[in-house]
Amino acid sequence: MKKIIIAIIAVVSLGLVSQVVEQNMDKEAVKEAVTATFKTPADEKTENGGN
Repeated sequence: MKKIIIAIIAVVSLGLVSQVVEQNMDKEAVKEAVTATFKTPADEKTENGGN
């Protein structure tokens, strides 16, 4: 029974921490970083003039 309670507390704690982190993130900075890091092949063709 104690193991189940500890597991539930751990899951709830992780959920709360993720909510706090999400609220404190600079969403525009994350968006720019992801866009710069993960370019699709179509994006690269557009930058190179379609070649």
